[in-house]
Amino acid sequence: MIHNLPNYQEPTNSYHHCSYPKCTELVQGNNHYCDKHWQLRQQEYSAIKHDANNKPSSRAKRLYSQKQYNQTKRDEDANDFYHSKQWQRVRYYILQRDIYTCQICGNNYQPNHLTADHILPRKYCGDLDHQLNPENLWTLCSRCNSAKQYLERQIENKYGAKSKDEFTKITKTEWEKRVLRIERD
Repeated sequence: MIHNLPNYQEPTNSYHHCSYPKCTELVQGNNHYCDKHWQLRQQEYSAIKHDANNKPSSRAKRLYSQKQYNQTKRDEDANDFYHSKQWQRVRYYILQRDIYTCQICGNNYQPNHLTADHILPRKYCGDLDHQLNPENLWTLCSRCNSAKQYLERQIENKYGAKSKDEFTKITKTEWEKRVLRIERD
């Protein structure tokens, strides 16, 4: 049963896990939930809608925060890159390839809680082809991505101009170990 697709969209044949926490049921295409949890989410949504007051939604707050970040902290080249159609297509492909599952902690999430992250940071990738190369991308949840960014900043602070050499030495498995070590501490 296709729940969340408008009539004009064709479903894809890809499968991914239900987005409900700890549910391992596979769902097809653009659906986010299995039949059981779709009904539950509809009931939860109805209850929230009735209780809602005029406070801005968490989505509105998140979008405002992203807008502020894009305007004040992210450089213009990165902003253009992450808003390009090419990046959006590659990001969608990476999330589907990894079945909407964080490659470090192994939890599955909805797409808006996941990041297609560059294993070798984008600013050290060079040309656009390498920046969009799926072999240099993996899916991370917000928590694991924050931990990896923290580690990246530490490396940049420690090695400065020689950071690229250090980043190229770190494999996907090594990133995983380092992030898990931080999350344990």
